[in-house]
Amino acid sequence: VSESSTKDHMNKWTELEEKCARLIGHTKELENSLSEASSKKTEAVNLADQLHNKLADSESERTALNTNLKIEREWRTSLQEESVKDKERIGAMQMELKQLEKLKKEYQVLHEKYMSLKKNYTDQEKALVKKVGSHFIKVSREFIKFEILFKST
Repeated sequence: VSESSTKDHMNKWTELEEKCARLIGHTKELENSLSEASSKKTEAVNLADQLHNKLADSESERTALNTNLKIEREWRTSLQEESVKDKERIGAMQMELKQLEKLKKEYQVLHEKYMSLKKNYTDQEKALVKKVGSHFIKVSREFIKFEILFKST
């Protein structure tokens, strides 16, 4: 009985050693799996941090782009308003230019009339002076004749 019991104990001991070896192997597999999972978790956390940083950068860039877009819209609106004002000023200046050109033509016509009248006046004045001068000479001669005649009588 004791031999059989020793054999049973040996068999159980061997079984327990095999079971222990299997458990140790399984534990090592689990430790390796845990190590891989931990490594993958670290990679995932790092990737999540990178994505979060990229998202934050993208958000900052989006905000900057929106600000730039707002500034450009305001600038474009301002330019459009200035363009309208410039067109209005150009229109007013063109009207003023037309009026000035009309006045210039009127001035030229009046100046030509003035020059013509001035020439006529000068010509008439010369003719009048000549006529008055010749009449004066004639009257002077008549007066001299009358004086001579008067003295002789």
